[in-house]
Amino acid sequence: MRLPVLMIACSAMLWAQRIEGDVYDRLTGAPVAGARVFIQQSGTAERLSGRSDAAGHFSLTAAGPAPRYLPATILRDGYLRSDILMLSAQDGSAIEVRIGLTPQAVISGRIEDEDGFPAERVHVLAMRLTAANDRRKLKQVQTVLSDDLGRFRLSELPPGRFFLYFVPQDMSTTGWDGRYTAEYYPDTLDVNEATRVEVRAGQEVSDIKMKLTRHEGVTVSGRLAQPGGSAPDRFRGIALRMNGPAGQGTVRGAPMNADGSFILLHIQPGTYTLMTTNSYNAALGETVASMPLTVGSSDVPGLELQGRIVQAFDVAGKIVADAGSLPGSRIVGLIAMNGQRKLVHSGLDGSFVLKGVMPGTYRVYAGLTTDSRSALLPMGARLGERIIPRSEPLELDGMPSEPLEVLVADLSGQQPVRLQDASGRPVAGGTVRFLGASYETEIIAPTSATGETSVSAAPGEYKVYATTAPISANLLDDPDFLAAHQKDFAPVRIAAGKNQTLVLTLMER
Repeated sequence: MRLPVLMIACSAMLWAQRIEGDVYDRLTGAPVAGARVFIQQSGTAERLSGRSDAAGHFSLTAAGPAPRYLPATILRDGYLRSDILMLSAQDGSAIEVRIGLTPQAVISGRIEDEDGFPAERVHVLAMRLTAANDRRKLKQVQTVLSDDLGRFRLSELPPGRFFLYFVPQDMSTTGWDGRYTAEYYPDTLDVNEATRVEVRAGQEVSDIKMKLTRHEGVTVSGRLAQPGGSAPDRFRGIALRMNGPAGQGTVRGAPMNADGSFILLHIQPGTYTLMTTNSYNAALGETVASMPLTVGSSDVPGLELQGRIVQAFDVAGKIVADAGSLPGSRIVGLIAMNGQRKLVHSGLDGSFVLKGVMPGTYRVYAGLTTDSRSALLPMGARLGERIIPRSEPLELDGMPSEPLEVLVADLSGQQPVRLQDASGRPVAGGTVRFLGASYETEIIAPTSATGETSVSAAPGEYKVYATTAPISANLLDDPDFLAAHQKDFAPVRIAAGKNQTLVLTLMER
């Protein structure tokens, strides 16, 4: 009995990895004390944890089955989060790593209502223009609520220029006057007239003053036309969802009367979707309704919202691979916003049928099977003449009249990358972006503790961008950053198979 016990004890000691690291401020180069370091233990849910000392140094030892990579997270108040992958030393020798943290940016200020009183519990959103798939839209970066003195503080921001969007809470729960509505800084309903606030890493802009104003708006009224002329089958309300650069959100809601009639007050000009409140979670056999609505400067009376009975339907389609190659059998399907999935295995020619799909909003998915030869990157979908980029959801309210084409790129190119600073030192926790033309291909990857990363990409030519900022800073989808750095590196052609390591040197600017 002693021999097996000895063998087990020895096998548990086959691998141990010591990690020696230094955490420093990317702006000043000074050591960062008190940074919390978390390293995921191989094969377990446990994490090693430690703190950097006064010199910014930390030392941890990981044990267990030898993994290829050790994922680490570094946190410190006042700095942006950094996530890196460390390549383990299979011989057990120590890993030495330097980790730079980017100081956070902060925007703070005070909000008043039209009468000069502090505006409490206003949602304040910091939003930034992004350039995803060559399309510009606003993306929420951070949000807070104003306090009882109307003060707000948006922390943990990356450097950049931000739109500030102020959204009073629903008056039915907070007592707000219904004439107050969402506004952009400094005092406009139109994002095209808004002023962006610029903030640098480590800077706090603290003089933002926002005065909310009342807007009478117009009245929208109408009734729900129930299928067959019957009364509404259960209590529900009506919601008006804004469609705009700040995303989609419910801006007004109202109960529905027994006869299906409704009234929405103080609606501002804009483009909306008018819908029943059960539209996203209705069960089979229930009635839902939605319609596009453009509101101008006049009341909108007499709307008829046509209801329909919720029924499941089938979606037939085909995976269309880049350059016309056959995709082979893949896992393909739709993922709902609540996480529920409808997935099937496609045929060898990429064809598939999804049965029993419910009306809703989905993301398109295409992944690997156990016998797949290479990864496929979903680039979006096509329904007839309509292209849906992968960054946008697909809304289905019934069986499509055209086959759903899932557009994918065959990721047969392997491109290793090493990111270094002007002195040739590796940039740990930086970010690299490859932006291609085929299917609007874009790939963003973080660098490891040795400044290395590797991307799988469709063969072709790519623009390359890189930054010392962590991937969480989202700098590489900021059009301002991309415009300023578009000539940092020459375009790169990625061939099928494994390519030579691409060395990117970040020069001081």
